[in-house]
Amino acid sequence: MEALLYPQTYLRRDLAEQVFKVVDRLVLLRPAEYPPEGVARELLREGRVRLLYPPPLGERLQAFLDLVSGYEEWGQWMRDPENLALFKGLPEFAEESVSEIKRALVGDQSLGEEDPVLRARVLLALAERLDARLEALDEELARLETRSRDLSRYILGDTIGVRFPRWVTEIQEPPLDLPALEVRLLAWARLVPLLPEIPETLFTDQVSLEEEWKEVSAKCLSEKTLTPRIRIREILYQASSASLLCLQTNPSLSPGSTRVIFLLSSP
Repeated sequence: MEALLYPQTYLRRDLAEQVFKVVDRLVLLRPAEYPPEGVARELLREGRVRLLYPPPLGERLQAFLDLVSGYEEWGQWMRDPENLALFKGLPEFAEESVSEIKRALVGDQSLGEEDPVLRARVLLALAERLDARLEALDEELARLETRSRDLSRYILGDTIGVRFPRWVTEIQEPPLDLPALEVRLLAWARLVPLLPEIPETLFTDQVSLEEEWKEVSAKCLSEKTLTPRIRIREILYQASSASLLCLQTNPSLSPGSTRVIFLLSSP
């Protein structure tokens, strides 16, 4: 079985481990025709991941990647309170500086931010870079948790009743909700009409999408435990996958059906 991952364009390793317990191959949307990072690149070589592209940018691809990097660097730079205070004090200079950076990065007016399709591509590209950074942080947290537990055993031993406080040895897992979820959904909705095809099965770990699609006629096909902490729910929606992803007001009016596999945390 093949399923389209939604609404991420970056595949985390821990998510991939769960996905391939359910599907044989995963379809991954790309903002443009550049290769994915992380575990998706390995799985692509193995034939377990297939990529789905909007129309290619061609010779404008490098300008697009430069634009994404420029926005990313600009955002990181503006996180510094001193830099932010500087630009608040010089708004005209800030506005002109931003315009110059955009012109230098874009070059071609057709790549301006007024283009809603380009804006959607940029937002998804920035989101996948954020997801990659968050995955790296989660991996570092896991390493720190292991070290803290080892340190606890080394100092206190296994037979002593006293232990370090729980917050020292157990790090709370991050929530499953994606940051800027609504922005991602709107970006997908903009790109979906441009895609050559859309699989009829979707895979998502965003439970809030059930609420998003609550007005669509649906039937729960199955629900089962995948691991002690994870379960899956399969729902058949009476609407095409394109209409669901485009966030149409009445997706049920669109002929077709879509099978959605939800990855959920067990209570």
